[in-house]
Amino acid sequence: LPAGRIKAMAHITGGGFPDNLPRVLPEGVRAEVEVGAWTPPAIFGLIQSGGDVARDEMYRTFNMGIGMVLVCARDDVASLQAAIEEPTWIIGELIPGTGTVNLH
Repeated sequence: LPAGRIKAMAHITGGGFPDNLPRVLPEGVRAEVEVGAWTPPAIFGLIQSGGDVARDEMYRTFNMGIGMVLVCARDDVASLQAAIEEPTWIIGELIPGTGTVNLH
């Protein structure tokens, strides 16, 4: 990966987006995540419908197919995506806020 371009990385494990992404956010920043930016693997739909699990709980409990989040400057997105052999998506942005994650 291009050196110095990654500002932070969050491994999305148990606790999903709301528990893991805030750990790498600097003070005064929140994450806006667009849940329609990628298609979660089908297993998550089965879990959600079979267990009657609310959408927000799915994103709080599971990674929904996003195992790692990289944070970088907007100008570095294309070069980072080109350097990663796995499929990647732009899933949101960081804006002024309180260290939370908002799922849209």
